[in-house]
Amino acid sequence: MYLKQLIAHICGDYFFQNSWMTTRKQDSKAVCLIHSLVYCLPFLSLTLNPFALLIIGGTHFLIDHYSVARYFIKPKFEERTLTYSAVLLIFAVDNLLHLTINYLTLS
Repeated sequence: MYLKQLIAHICGDYFFQNSWMTTRKQDSKAVCLIHSLVYCLPFLSLTLNPFALLIIGGTHFLIDHYSVARYFIKPKFEERTLTYSAVLLIFAVDNLLHLTINYLTLS
């Protein structure tokens, strides 16, 4: 089941997200909402439970729109001087948050 969740996450967050969503989701709640709804589409193959889909989509919206992953590393890196390692750490934390929530929701 975890492999299917991982594939759904990759499809929803990377294959189905276009550059318009990527560049505007942090500035526009409407764009982030569209991205979150699109993100949920692959999860329809795993569950039809509206509560589970609401948790997956809702937390995805919050994590992406408010850049939650940055708050985990902010004490270590200045916002204006993000290094390559800081960007990788943000990427890892962001994906870990999404995958953990999805796993707990669908388990």
